[in-house]
Amino acid sequence: DAVLIFIMPPSREELERRHTVQKGDTLSGIARKYYGKSSAFRLIRNANKDVLKGKDQLQIGQILVIPPDPATGEKKP
Repeated sequence: DAVLIFIMPPSREELERRHTVQKGDTLSGIARKYYGKSSAFRLIRNANKDVLKGKDQLQIGQILVIPPDPATGEKKP
């Protein structure tokens, strides 16, 4: 008897990380933490347009979606 195993790819929600804004956080600093480069701040800003009030205005305690790195499809710890 053969056994078939189906592996479903992770959903978008499973690939996305969350970051809770701390005092002193900036979008470029958060981008550097998760992507290794501050220029990736646009990825975070675009993924959080609904929660960011100003262009780059962050509020302590705010929860941001950190999308997977488009270059690799992976997320960093």
